[in-house]
Amino acid sequence: MSRTGVKSAEGNLNGEMRQLLRMIDEPYSGRSWHGPNLRGVLASISPGSLRRRPGRGRLARETLIHGIAARNLYHVGQIQRIKRLMK
Repeated sequence: MSRTGVKSAEGNLNGEMRQLLRMIDEPYSGRSWHGPNLRGVLASISPGSLRRRPGRGRLARETLIHGIAARNLYHVGQIQRIKRLMK
């Protein structure tokens, strides 16, 4: 199972689907060209700073992390739907 919770069925997936799955996993694992990957950034955030807003009119880290998680969950669901349609 991948870090995003998507069970790998590599034998049944075409190249495009495998690439989509890799793209979802990429921010959480491996090295990033711009610095730490998403997993590393999340690990470095102290629990006390999650709700603090970095500036006027800016979102708290907690809100941003929730948005990332919701987006990823949505995309995982879409991939599962595509996999069912491909059967």
